[in-house]
Amino acid sequence: MTKTLLPLVFVIAGCFFFSGCLEDECLATRRYTIYTPVYAKMEESRSVVIQAESPRELRNPGSVFAHGDYLFISERHEGIHIVNNVDPANPVPVAFIPVPGSTNFAVRNNLLYTDDYIDLVAIDITRPESAHLVSRTENVFPAYTYREALGHVVRYEPSTETMELACHEVNFDNDVFWVESKGGFAVEESLAEAEQNTSEQVVGIAGSLARFTLVNGYLYALAEDEIYVFDLSNGASAALLTKVTAGRNVETIFSKDQSHLYLGAAEGMYIASLEDPIQPHLIALVPHRAACDPVYVEGNYAYISVRTGTFCGGNSPDNFVQIVDISNMAQPVGLRSIPMDNPHGLSIVNDQLFICEGTHGLKVFDATDRVEIYDKLLMSMKGFTAYDVLAVPQKDLLVLIAEDGIYQLNIANFGQPEILSILQRKFQ
Repeated sequence: MTKTLLPLVFVIAGCFFFSGCLEDECLATRRYTIYTPVYAKMEESRSVVIQAESPRELRNPGSVFAHGDYLFISERHEGIHIVNNVDPANPVPVAFIPVPGSTNFAVRNNLLYTDDYIDLVAIDITRPESAHLVSRTENVFPAYTYREALGHVVRYEPSTETMELACHEVNFDNDVFWVESKGGFAVEESLAEAEQNTSEQVVGIAGSLARFTLVNGYLYALAEDEIYVFDLSNGASAALLTKVTAGRNVETIFSKDQSHLYLGAAEGMYIASLEDPIQPHLIALVPHRAACDPVYVEGNYAYISVRTGTFCGGNSPDNFVQIVDISNMAQPVGLRSIPMDNPHGLSIVNDQLFICEGTHGLKVFDATDRVEIYDKLLMSMKGFTAYDVLAVPQKDLLVLIAEDGIYQLNIANFGQPEILSILQRKFQ
């Protein structure tokens, strides 16, 4: 893949000091994070041989999926790690599948479906150590920009520099504004730092931060503000059937039953009916202030984590988990809000509610009563930055995605999770 960096940037500003006034002029010296686009030529990505090879170091983990005795861990924009997890106390990396554009995936009938930039690929994982490509559906996902000589914009890489702004400029006091000379946006530093720390920390089909989910032989994938619906009835050959509007600023997609999708968006949780699985349609919105919000559903209740300090959430002081009665899908009712520090992904298993609290670690609540949870904190685990959790109830196992790696916890003892192992991330 050819990577070309051009000066199209997103700019993140944090003011350090003011220089004072000179003839009614003042300057602010500010630090900026410059986001420069990376281009990829699809003919080069498609030439990569997608099959299992020797294990690699875990450097930039994203999606995680538990399948049988294995964990599959996305190495964003590089491929997928395969880990033998027969003994969660001693996970063993056994292979790596190179997929240059992989960020999200889901598994059905020993087939792993993942994005490869603008393509969708299917990989046979019947024997994970011998995983191999079986099909590719080309040009189904959108790209930011395309240039003939460079290819598609596939992501943005950050860098930092210091600049000066004059106080007479119209955007001097604005938190977010367009910077014409840079061709990008300026965003107040505290918002952007939180966004960098949590972006793309997504966890497969069973997690609350997923962007792929599977229901009744269909793959539902989020791309921008649309749901892409793929037919998987022909085994490995996925066919794009339709694209449906998913609401505004939709970030996560979750399925717990066979009849609805739950979409976490900046303005609230959308509920989409699958009465026609090819044409999911929105039937309800549970609104909240602008925020990034993972969603988890258990029985007749939805749990929505809403946090501050994010690019989409602004600097509102509110941090909470909202409990919503969805027994009537068309008319959901908010019931309770549990104050939190900075909630991210969450899950309920074995009558325990696990909530990732970012730099505040992991909190465990007694959820025997699915609503009256407010004052039933069982345990608070600290010492790591937690993003999301994946429950494997048949093994009394919780897989936790943290900044420093993949944690596995034994949750057999009520309210007393025990760390079994850590797959350490190798920081570059």
